[in-house]
Amino acid sequence: MAIRKIFPALIASGILSVAAGAGEASGIWNFDDRAKFLHSSVSELSLSGNAVPSRGIVGGGARFDGENHYLELAFTPETQPAEAMTVAFWFKAAPGSACFPAVRHRNSFFVANGGRGFSWYELTGTNGRAYDGYAHPRLLDYDEWYHFALVYDGKELAVYFDGRKIRSVNAEQCGPVKSGSTVMIGGRLARFNDKWLNFKGVMDEIEFLKYARTDWDRVRLLKMRERLRKLGRQLAGQSAWRNHFEKFSAAVEECDSDETAKNILLPQAEALLKEGENLCHGTDAGFFVKAVSPMSRVMPDDIVLQPPTRKAQLSMAGNERENLQLLVFPQSAELRSFSVELPLGLKNPEGAPGEFEIRVSETDYSPLAGPSHWMYLYPAVPDKLIPRDVYSLDRKKFLPLWLEVKSGENTAPGIYSGEIRITGDNGKTLSLPLEVKVYDFVLPRRNIVPSIVSIWERDLQTYLQDGDAEGFMRLFTAYADMVLEHRLNPVVMHQGDLVAGWLRDTVYPNYRVSPDGKAEINWKYYDRLVSRLREKGLSTVVTGPYYRDADIWKNSKNQDAVWREVARHARENGYLEEAVAYPIDEWSMQHLDEINRIGEMVKNNAPGVRWLITFGSQNSPLPEIKNVGLWIPQFHWVNMPEMRKSQKAGIPVWSYVCTGPQFPVPNLHQDTPPAGIRMVPVANFRFGFDGILHWAVNFNTGKNARPVTEYGAGEGRYIYADENGMPVPTVRLKLFADGMEDWTVMEMLKRRNPEMHREMLAELSELIPGKDFDPDMKITATSPSEATYQTFMDTDAFYPVMTHPEKYLEWREKLYEALSSLSK
Repeated sequence: MAIRKIFPALIASGILSVAAGAGEASGIWNFDDRAKFLHSSVSELSLSGNAVPSRGIVGGGARFDGENHYLELAFTPETQPAEAMTVAFWFKAAPGSACFPAVRHRNSFFVANGGRGFSWYELTGTNGRAYDGYAHPRLLDYDEWYHFALVYDGKELAVYFDGRKIRSVNAEQCGPVKSGSTVMIGGRLARFNDKWLNFKGVMDEIEFLKYARTDWDRVRLLKMRERLRKLGRQLAGQSAWRNHFEKFSAAVEECDSDETAKNILLPQAEALLKEGENLCHGTDAGFFVKAVSPMSRVMPDDIVLQPPTRKAQLSMAGNERENLQLLVFPQSAELRSFSVELPLGLKNPEGAPGEFEIRVSETDYSPLAGPSHWMYLYPAVPDKLIPRDVYSLDRKKFLPLWLEVKSGENTAPGIYSGEIRITGDNGKTLSLPLEVKVYDFVLPRRNIVPSIVSIWERDLQTYLQDGDAEGFMRLFTAYADMVLEHRLNPVVMHQGDLVAGWLRDTVYPNYRVSPDGKAEINWKYYDRLVSRLREKGLSTVVTGPYYRDADIWKNSKNQDAVWREVARHARENGYLEEAVAYPIDEWSMQHLDEINRIGEMVKNNAPGVRWLITFGSQNSPLPEIKNVGLWIPQFHWVNMPEMRKSQKAGIPVWSYVCTGPQFPVPNLHQDTPPAGIRMVPVANFRFGFDGILHWAVNFNTGKNARPVTEYGAGEGRYIYADENGMPVPTVRLKLFADGMEDWTVMEMLKRRNPEMHREMLAELSELIPGKDFDPDMKITATSPSEATYQTFMDTDAFYPVMTHPEKYLEWREKLYEALSSLSK
């Protein structure tokens, strides 16, 4: 429907209406009438305190100075919420505000306040209390309007942010809302260390309702209007569009109905957006392209307010792969599909070709079985990368493509160019220049940054017929190759107890002891795969048996012979220095004696094979554990003083992430922001770890696999399987690899120029702030809990990168320039 045809019908229809359920409101304050500034528009309730009239999201608002201003609401028995409740408001915080958002019951019967990145919400009823936290994928901005709603329906307590439900917690045990006392709004919110924490900024449309409100279409409309206003700044010369927008904006000012917002004004807003985008960016081809950093998440309903891409640009070292998101925007619904033709080669200005591999895939919005802790309730997020011959728009606002370019080892430094051709089903083609800058250094083929990640072989066997050993090797090799190509070292044939007996006996080393006490190990397939992978760059080789629990270890006989054979075999095959033993995983301290006996066994019988030890919810390194060759604490359970002692003694310390730590600390959850995924390895070199482990790349991707929700948001699954079991890469795999490449370049710089390395690390440390360790704090295995947060890292450490990934990419470019300069 054309925009110009919407307005007369809209204005004539009369859009003023009372919000549904307003008769059940304790009070609603819109601050529009300065004569009755603090009076509710639907009841006799008034706010006490003081604030200054100001411009609101609609009409007037209330401004707080962050020092003396405050407002309070005293509930009466008639206005007190009981079986259900909604607290909602708009807020725009000014720089220096201590709280985001800004409502708190004086006795904490309900709370809706927090910081720019993380907030708590809670409710106390007559029978119990419910509470939870939520984290924003990036820091909230100052001077930006946000809408918050805390909603209780007697069964759950939910948070709605900008009109969308983002988080909820079970509250069936709470009963009616506990009554009494007053509510603090804006201004004074909490008192700590004899000092008030104040909100500074503007609030508007504060609502206290005695029912659970779930429709927030008008809120989404107001947010849409704010975005359209920003788009209008790019359309200064388009008077017709600006006139349409002003009429639309006036209608929004008068709208007080979710139904009108949903059925009339939001479709009109989408039409305005489409018309404005076409005016700004339209092409003769009927579509246009916007390039977006791979460190930014783009959701299907996002409004990407940036100019179209006239040239796709990437930069990389030799033997490196880099990524870019290309968003294809149709100018009308008539365009239903398109195809992509990649350049056959790239050439420098002199016409000399470079060696490049170029790929493009659709970024699939993969379903999210359940969010990881603290995170938003996304139904699906960008994850799987699927190549297609034809890409279907299917009336989408845009379609995200993932462009990947890999340079060859022999590609000379310089600028290389080519052309990507995108052809729509309208027969028209858009030519997008591609420019790749190659720096004057080459990443080594061998993975010089120590790492190991496990391939979950249990699931691969589900695609095979029993006895198909060669079929298993083909499938397994494809996964191992994909892992290795992304700068990670795969663990090979380690957990034989997870696979079928035929596979364990035929293919796996299956570390056994004969009746006469000799080791019987089938090295055939293991050696074949390890030899192949070492030629391709494998630099850490996991070898030896695995004892899943203490009973398995206790019942194993003559293991000394097995470990002697493991060391002999590694020595004769030339990888003893690369070999690590991984016999146990996350055993608790209640098995301390067995842990130390295993460590002593490996040390005495397999000299040169480093014994690695991992822990889950326990601080490590720990002096109580002896003979360790490689410590690997979980990233948020690190005894930092002991870590430094261990490293000084020549014992490396890696780290790993698993289901924890939780956002905003980096992890590989599907709903972790892309910048946070890249920060998993970056955090390791930033905080001085020597390597990295991750527990799985393809957990629960078997033929008959069901969603496993206890592992947050696809944790351990960043390589999927297609219908034949072959590996399918993801955005997360690419970002993890990018972080490993950043670490590789830092390691290369350290070897070439230690002083320049220190300078770059210092700049990174400013971007990812640390926390001074308290030397008087005693750290044991489990005290203090979550020790990382106590010892070396603020919980907000990675927000600067996740909020402004471009700052990290600027640092990365400087890093690459620094190493490249050493070659000249």
